[in-house]
Amino acid sequence: ELSRFDAPAEVRSLCLASDVGALCALCGASTVLAWDLVSGDQLWRHERATAVTAWACSKSVTYAGLEDGTVAAWDAATGKELWIARTSGGQGAQALHVGPAALGAVCVATDAGRLHCWDARTGRERWKATHGSSDEEPKVRHLVGPARDDAARPWALFSGGSLGLVCGWDVRSGDLQWTVETGGNGIQALCYRELYDTVCVAPRGGQLVSIDGRVGERLFAEDVHNVKKLQGLRQNLFVASATGVSAWDTMNHKMSWEVCAVPGRPAGAAPSSRRTSLAVAPTSSSRRTCARSPSKDVGEISRSSSRATSRKYTFDPADAEAARRPVDARGVLAMAYVEDVDMICVGTGQDLVVYEAKQGKWCGSLAVPGGVSVLVPA
Repeated sequence: ELSRFDAPAEVRSLCLASDVGALCALCGASTVLAWDLVSGDQLWRHERATAVTAWACSKSVTYAGLEDGTVAAWDAATGKELWIARTSGGQGAQALHVGPAALGAVCVATDAGRLHCWDARTGRERWKATHGSSDEEPKVRHLVGPARDDAARPWALFSGGSLGLVCGWDVRSGDLQWTVETGGNGIQALCYRELYDTVCVAPRGGQLVSIDGRVGERLFAEDVHNVKKLQGLRQNLFVASATGVSAWDTMNHKMSWEVCAVPGRPAGAAPSSRRTSLAVAPTSSSRRTCARSPSKDVGEISRSSSRATSRKYTFDPADAEAARRPVDARGVLAMAYVEDVDMICVGTGQDLVVYEAKQGKWCGSLAVPGGVSVLVPA
């Protein structure tokens, strides 16, 4: 049975509050809402007077940073407001990170180069700091760090500035640990790999850089351009660019595999029989519905339309629609790793494509009208 989630505007981002079974969404400029993951019923909805510019979920709480410097926390099951805080001088939020539950910290980076940390339960401010100098780094667009309580260094936090500076922090005290200049024209993507305690950076127009999270030492740099998304997993780093997806072995500093973004069905290939669930948000051209297919084949997805209706259809390996097509000019718009089946799911301007994470083997692809802009394992 397919669950359908009707949204009031284009879905910009999705996150899962797993402990309460809520799928939370940021819609349009200023609407935050949540649906029951099983029934598709709307649980709550908040309309803000100013734009929501950063947000994230823990297992049971939704946090949002606003353009006017407000930071709000809501119970993900009920929408009840838990606390409200504000940045210094009303500086707009640019990035938000929720640390491991045991640490209980919520960090926000602002458009004036400031970092703020609050207690995740009470909203009490713990510390604030500056990322570089305000003249050199006017905006901090990325905040990443560990999310699991069993991480080797659960107190680690890393920030990426608009001119390419990466900083390592101690969330417990707000102390700056190290800085690294990555070059390029700002940072396109930043991710943290908990298993190896490394930070991977994709500067705009620069190299893909891996940094030791403990001391800030550069580990390697590779010529990978036009990077849009980064996701780390065990030994591999998955890189989505304008033309495809590649996996890099960061221990041996080499590429493991590379695939075209929209390969269709390779000759003789059959779709995988593995089963999983995904929450899918279509792009703005068919913006009103997200859908989840519980325990369906990875080749199944809901198709959405501007009328907020959805229906399920199944990928058929013999279908002519699955034949090889040119790469979508918009490239990869979304990427998600699904741990229970060890697969990488890629959304483009016209397709959903699934690969095995280990070898990059094609597992299935579907034409999705309007494309896929957000993917969240559910």
